[in-house]
Amino acid sequence: MIEAIERGGYLPQTIGFWVNPSLYDKKGEDRVQSLKNDYPVDVTMLIPTFPGYEGSPLEDHPSYVWGGSVQSSSSAALDARQLIADWAELDAFIENMPEATFPPLMQAAAQTAKEDLTGRYRLCHFWYFLYERLWSFRGMENALCDLLMNRGEVDRLLGTLCDFYIGVIDRTQREIGCEGVYVTDDLGTQQSLMFSPETFREVFLPHYRRVIDFCHQKKLHFWLHSCGNIESILPDLIDSGVDVLHPIQKFAMDEAEIAKKYAGKICFMCGMDVQDAMPFGTPEDVRKEVKRLVQTFKANNGRMIFSLGNGTTPDIPVENLCALYDEVYKLRNY
Repeated sequence: MIEAIERGGYLPQTIGFWVNPSLYDKKGEDRVQSLKNDYPVDVTMLIPTFPGYEGSPLEDHPSYVWGGSVQSSSSAALDARQLIADWAELDAFIENMPEATFPPLMQAAAQTAKEDLTGRYRLCHFWYFLYERLWSFRGMENALCDLLMNRGEVDRLLGTLCDFYIGVIDRTQREIGCEGVYVTDDLGTQQSLMFSPETFREVFLPHYRRVIDFCHQKKLHFWLHSCGNIESILPDLIDSGVDVLHPIQKFAMDEAEIAKKYAGKICFMCGMDVQDAMPFGTPEDVRKEVKRLVQTFKANNGRMIFSLGNGTTPDIPVENLCALYDEVYKLRNY
C-alpha cells in the first residue's frame, strides 16, 4: 500500500469499505458478505468513537456529545440540526467539548487493531472533517452564511476541532499504530464547489494544512474523501500535501483530464461509478468500466487505489458486485 501511494505499481483496493451487505435480502446479504470475505480490502480501518449529536454513542458516558449537552432535535433534517444555534453559545460549546484524551474514545479502534492479525496498512478514519463538521453543528444554511458573515467564529471553531483531531490522530498512532489518516469532507456539488475557491483557500485551507503537516511530521499519509466537482481546488489540495484523494466522481469531473493533468502528483483512490454503471449496467458494462478506470488512472505512471465512488445502494445487483470484484482482481494480479 505504501508503495502504491508513494510510487505506484501495485493496485490496492478498498471496495468493501463502501459495501453494506445488510441492504439486501437474506440471500443477497449472504452473497455480498461472501464477496467481502473472499476479496478483503487492503486496509484496516481504525475508527475512534467520536462524540454524539443527539445522544452519546457510549452508554456509560451519557454526556459524551459535542458541546457537552444534547441540543439537537431528532425531528430536524440532518442538514438543519443546530448544536450551535447562535454564535453567542460558542464559548460554552468549546469549553464543554470532550477532550481527545478521553480514554473510551480509542476502545473500539484498539479492539479492531487487536483482532486484526493481517499486517495490513492501518488507517485512522473518521467522518466529517471541517466543512462537514461546521454545517453539522450550525445547519447547512447557517454555515454557508457564516462563511461570509461570521468568519472569526468559524475560524475559532475550526481551530478547536483541529486541536481535537490532532489529539485523536496522535493517540491512534501512539497507542495502536497506523500508517495513514482518512477523513471525509464533501466540498462539491455535481457542478462546482459548495462555495468559491477563494473561500476554501481563506477559511478552510489553513486548517487543512495544519492537520496535514502534523500527519506528515508523524510520517502518516493523509487521505481525503470529497464528493462532487472539486477540480478548482485540486492544486490547493495537492500543494497542501493530500496524499490520497477519493473518488474523482464520475459525471462531476472529467476523469481522463484529471488523471492526465495530475498523474504522479497525487494518488487517486478512484471511485467506481455508483450512479449509473453499478445500478443500471450489466456485469459486462461493469467490467468494461473497471478496465477503463484502470487504464485512465494508471496511465503516465499514475498512482491508483481502486474503490467505489460511494456506498452501495440496494438497487445495485449482486451480479454487478461480483463482476466488479472479479475484474479488479484480474487486473491487479496481472
